[in-house]
Amino acid sequence: MISGHITDDYGRPLENAEIRTSENVTIYSDSLGYFELNLFGPGSKSDKLETLVSKEGYKTTYFDLSNEKDIHNLSLKIKASEEKLVATYSESLVRWFYCINLTVINLLALLTICFVLYKKVEYKWIWLLLILTLNITLQINYINGHWSVDIGGLPFYIKYYAFYPFTIKIVCPIAITLFWMNYFIQKKRRKY
Repeated sequence: MISGHITDDYGRPLENAEIRTSENVTIYSDSLGYFELNLFGPGSKSDKLETLVSKEGYKTTYFDLSNEKDIHNLSLKIKASEEKLVATYSESLVRWFYCINLTVINLLALLTICFVLYKKVEYKWIWLLLILTLNITLQINYINGHWSVDIGGLPFYIKYYAFYPFTIKIVCPIAITLFWMNYFIQKKRRKY
């Protein structure tokens, strides 16, 4: 259980401030600015806890609560701002990237795997192994600027990734790209 209160720069409690976590949980503060989160029970996806706190007329603020010692009496302060549109744009950009990546990469991976399995392709099993393992994933946290690059892993979005609301995840399927380049080059050579 995590609890605390949200205030502005002057210590005034903020009612109905939105608290959105990296666990995809959204709650709102009460009339005195207090909130309670129950995240670390069965089925918790991560030991790391990142939150975005937002309220109309205030700057959306990122908090990393993973290393907080007293998680039962947190004090989160947010500043008044006119920059709400920037945060809203960033959230919609993340959703757009996620949906495009999710749809395009999954369809491309499925199409390529089916093609390799059902057509006569040289080195079929090597291509399948490469398609399923040779991918680069770039994750950019647009709140704090942290980024990471992972090499390897499935090209599919079949698992939850920890910081979806705050992170743009882009998968670059290297083996799929190489397969189709090789296929069309070979096809062109056979014509001549």
